[in-house]
Amino acid sequence: MKAKGKTLQYVEPIIVDGEKVAQIQLKEVEEDTQKWKQSIVLYMMGYEPTIRAIDKFIIYNWNFATKPKIYYHNEGYFLVLFDNMEDKEAVMYSGPHTINSRPVII
Repeated sequence: MKAKGKTLQYVEPIIVDGEKVAQIQLKEVEEDTQKWKQSIVLYMMGYEPTIRAIDKFIIYNWNFATKPKIYYHNEGYFLVLFDNMEDKEAVMYSGPHTINSRPVII
């Protein structure tokens, strides 16, 4: 019977002092690093807005940039991932920003 789908790539872990140690693939790290270079961290002290509030803020204030993806972190901050570095830099230089008269820290 012929197998369907992709073949599973497996990297044997290294054993150091009797313990298995995972190997980090440099190519994967470089790809993820490039992706997240186009992001910013957004935080508001003393106020935890919803993703919907952040989305409305971005639509209203950053309408010069392509709409980014918003990720919420359970520590109360957001990761905003832009499509390109130009949009990220335009946002970085366009401040200061506020939501409900509270400063937005980027």
